Amino acid sequence: MPAQTHPSTVNNMARPRGPNEPSTYQLRPEVPTALQPRFNLIRAVIGERTTTSEAARELGIARVNMQSLVHRAEAAILSAMAPRPSGPPPKSDEEKKLEARIAQLERENARLKTQLQAADDMMGAAGEIIRALRGLPPTKSKTSSQTPSPSTTTTNVNGEDP
Repeated sequence: MPAQTHPSTVNNMARPRGPNEPSTYQLRPEVPTALQPRFNLIRAVIGERTTTSEAARELGIARVNMQSLVHRAEAAILSAMAPRPSGPPPKSDEEKKLEARIAQLERENARLKTQLQAADDMMGAAGEIIRALRGLPPTKSKTSSQTPSPSTTTTNVNGEDP
């Protein structure tokens, strides 16, 4: 007769772990030998194998102190068992507002840079028009590598070089 197989207890719909996401597996804690009797008695009380009063007598502490130890251990168990949200923690409202403000300022900065470039271009064009009206040669462009040739210099109406 073949061995019986049990159905898998693994949830096939569980979220796969990301490439940089660490494992959540927790190793069994090492209990120091000095704490071993206390640890075993707390587990016995939680497992209902002994009473709080009997465990307190064995340890030589007050019953209320033993009960506090058991309650803290139970709270830790519940905290460890509680489902935790996956993914990054949500951002606060203040952080969202600051990020929106940064995005707005970056857009405004880009717009102002474009306006500044347009104003620089207009000022350059206006300067060239004024130079041409005065009969002066065009200036070298800061962005252009072309140099004006000597034949492009203009003469005044009287035929004189400026």
